[in-house]
Amino acid sequence: MNTKPLFVTALLMALAAFTSAAANNEPDAKFQKTAAQEVWNMNLPEFNANTSVPDSLANGCAAVIIAEYNSIDAGRIESSQMGNFVDVERGYIGETTVNQIRRCMVKLLDKSAVEYYSEFSFDPKESQKIGSGLVIYEFNQAFGARIYKPNGLCIDVDPKEVVTVTTGKEESSSEHKLAIPGLETGDVLEFFYYTRRYFFGDQGIRTSIDLVSKYPIMDYRFVGAFDTNLTTEISTLNGITAGIFENKSTSDRNIMSLHLKNIEKFDNPGWCNKARQMPLVRLSVKDNLSRIFGTPESARRAGIYFNLPAPLIMAEVAEIFAKTTIPGSDASKAWGLVKDYRQAHPDATDSQIADAAWLAAKYMANVSKESYNQWDVVCLTKDLLEKAKLTTEGQLAVTTTHNDVPVECISAYTQATPMIIMGDRYYVGDANTNFLPGELPDEYHGEQAYIIEGERSSVFNNKQFSVVNLPDHAYRENTANYTVDITIPDPDATQLDFTYKVIAKGGGTSQCSMPLMPDEIIPLTEDYLNLPANKRSKREFDKEAVLFNKIKKAICDRKPKSDLGLENSSVDTVIVSNYSYTPGSPKLEYSVKGNVDGLVSSAGPDLLVKVGALSGSRNITNELLTEKRTIDICTSRSGQNKWSLNLHIPEGYTVDAAGLESLKVNKSNNAGIFYAQANYDEEQNIVKVSVMAINARRNHPAALWQDFLDLRQAANDFSETTIVLHPQNKRRITDSQGVSGRGRN
Repeated sequence: MNTKPLFVTALLMALAAFTSAAANNEPDAKFQKTAAQEVWNMNLPEFNANTSVPDSLANGCAAVIIAEYNSIDAGRIESSQMGNFVDVERGYIGETTVNQIRRCMVKLLDKSAVEYYSEFSFDPKESQKIGSGLVIYEFNQAFGARIYKPNGLCIDVDPKEVVTVTTGKEESSSEHKLAIPGLETGDVLEFFYYTRRYFFGDQGIRTSIDLVSKYPIMDYRFVGAFDTNLTTEISTLNGITAGIFENKSTSDRNIMSLHLKNIEKFDNPGWCNKARQMPLVRLSVKDNLSRIFGTPESARRAGIYFNLPAPLIMAEVAEIFAKTTIPGSDASKAWGLVKDYRQAHPDATDSQIADAAWLAAKYMANVSKESYNQWDVVCLTKDLLEKAKLTTEGQLAVTTTHNDVPVECISAYTQATPMIIMGDRYYVGDANTNFLPGELPDEYHGEQAYIIEGERSSVFNNKQFSVVNLPDHAYRENTANYTVDITIPDPDATQLDFTYKVIAKGGGTSQCSMPLMPDEIIPLTEDYLNLPANKRSKREFDKEAVLFNKIKKAICDRKPKSDLGLENSSVDTVIVSNYSYTPGSPKLEYSVKGNVDGLVSSAGPDLLVKVGALSGSRNITNELLTEKRTIDICTSRSGQNKWSLNLHIPEGYTVDAAGLESLKVNKSNNAGIFYAQANYDEEQNIVKVSVMAINARRNHPAALWQDFLDLRQAANDFSETTIVLHPQNKRRITDSQGVSGRGRN
């Protein structure tokens, strides 16, 4: 758990716990002024509003970026807050300052670009402290803009017009917004962001140089200047090579620069994986000489490093695994839980004992007074497995998620997810979500993992690594089934009441995620391990209860939107009957009760009910339907979703049976299936609609783009489907008055 130098550990133990980050909701006027003076006075001749935009770049584009400049300057000093804590082996505690500037000049050629650039936001000043006032992080950001009119007039946007917007529970977060007044087609807009950061110790920044743009760029420049005592690590990805950078040094800075011209636009067509498909440069700047918050001893010292080979990063991983320490009392309690489980289950298999060990480690992470992270959970699990002396070895490993680079491309151990691989079982320590012990969460399906071989205490010395492929589930193993009962409480209103039940398994549990709080994990684990009352946790959650409840409420309030696609909904109750967290409960199950507005309307005496909108379908834009695809289609998961919709017809109404035909769809191709069937149960007076959507694979080749869009268009059309209910013994509406059918309401 602890890789800090001993003197730092003692120091931090003497300090109180972290306080909340303090944010100043008012823009820093002084910083705004000095930042504007510095940026506007920079000698950058490419920033010329009179620059002619070539037709070859402007053709078909709403805007052209005349010039973009990005810079990072990172400096390092000895700590002014704590004096000279010098350690010959580890270096001294330092402070890092990072100044970042982004300056951009863009020619607006179309109304859509005017709208795109009509408002900007930037973050408020912030600081973090520990104990009685030790500052460990500071942040400040300035923004400025100018408008160049075609007649040569230059207008400075007044920064005093900034509006501060607060969001979140109890207005816990905020941002500054600034509208750009009087912006018109033909104008040239120039703007900048100036960001200052301060870090105490070996903290630092991770940022990206994004080499794709919504609009073409005539001139792009990047300059990075890094203190020679800082460690700068760069990864070039997806076709970018280190050779595009120029490097030089001064007495106190390592400098790298990049200058590109005429970068063509890249319109993101959706369903893309930026980390794996877009030209990208990742940059990390840290003070590895100031080893305070856990920098491995094997980490690189000062200098610039490009594209570090995976074995070098794996050496850091092995060191973290080997040198993580678990408090002795926690380790003893966790082993006691495993030992009691084995005694109570003498016929338990290795897999069942490993499940109990993982649950015991997660349990300790939630009941301990110490702070645990995912590495601690995995290391404690490994210790318990070694002590249990099982026939099958549990091996330490790391991997990455689908949304990040492959594990062989990571540039630091912190990008990796630690895990234990034991035969066909996987124990991940990253989150309190709905996956079972031994189950591989779907975000890792099909990825590669590096196994660090050997016992935990010796892996750093052995440095033996091997690569394995993690299993990739078929869509049939990732399911989410929704059973929805819909009623119309008042035919004169526009509201629907709904009650629905969800049963999910495999990757479907991530889709329907119902994250657990510590006050839920603890009793679930205690019940599974059958702990007697005198061994159960006495931890009280009075202080955390308010926060837990807010988080749970926020999750529950979003459920109708994420499950059924309902925008204007409110939730009355959410009841979870199965969290899919302990063995024997393989499915996530919960029910939701609430209402939604806007899905019922009237046409004369008849009611129009937009029942297709409850199928969870999502809209796609018309622009997507005309786009050609050149890169693979990346979705979050393969899977099979089913919706069983039961619309209870109000008393005195009956359904227009002919309109049920519009609820019948059967679309199937190489990308998947969208199927819907409807019938009217006259005896129960219920319209029953069955919908199934299958995404055949997580990633589709670009050649299937049209198939992929066709399925989503079918789902989109279905979500607009309206059926007609008309009063019994009264004339129903005719085709000329507004017939029931798809897209009519």
